[in-house]
Amino acid sequence: MNLSKSYNIFYKTILADTVIRLSTHFRFDYEEAMDLFKLKKEKVYSFPSHNMNNYFTRTNFTNQILPIFATKLQHTIAFFKSEEGDLSSKTISEIASQWLEVAFKNGIEAECPKKDSEPDCKIFNKETQKMDPWELKCTTGENWRGGEYSKRPGYYVLMAYNITGENEIECFAGRLYLVESDWNKSKKNKEGKKNYYATTFGKKDLMAKIEAGEAEILFGSIERYRNNKCIRMTKQKIS
Repeated sequence: MNLSKSYNIFYKTILADTVIRLSTHFRFDYEEAMDLFKLKKEKVYSFPSHNMNNYFTRTNFTNQILPIFATKLQHTIAFFKSEEGDLSSKTISEIASQWLEVAFKNGIEAECPKKDSEPDCKIFNKETQKMDPWELKCTTGENWRGGEYSKRPGYYVLMAYNITGENEIECFAGRLYLVESDWNKSKKNKEGKKNYYATTFGKKDLMAKIEAGEAEILFGSIERYRNNKCIRMTKQKIS
């Protein structure tokens, strides 16, 4: 082997080892460590640099966040029904998103700025002692829509919910780290214009992330069936 090539490989190995040590022992984000050596690439963001349980656990979500969300959404729906008000699906989804933010703020240590330019919530990381951004997405279907600010890399909670005839709330929820390339770009409309909600992330995408160990189920279940050709997302009643 060429001597200069040998040295090249040797120094690259040392560089990679240094990056890992910096990230591990000094608790730098992997992104920050890469920046130090001008090696920043999108793939660096594919995996969370921290354990997501440092923000909140599945138990926290089930026992402290979901009950608040369900109660407030039930009260809102019941009020409008009692007043013979008519709520569109879009309006209900917007209300649900607001109540999910409130549930995070009241259920765990979190802040929820009321600006479109800010993330939905900033949640306290018990390891780093910092408030980090999280986006919260709600849908009544099986696809989550991303607006202009959903394209930034970060942590996401993806919730799919359903309101039964008895005004009970059922939901599925998962969490993961996403970058812009994870979102599916929608086609332009008939006028050739881009929709504000120009990106989507579906249950098929989520399943792939779960199978790759890059996403976690918080509530409900998701599975493959019919020889792995189909995906079933099951919502569970919030008690």
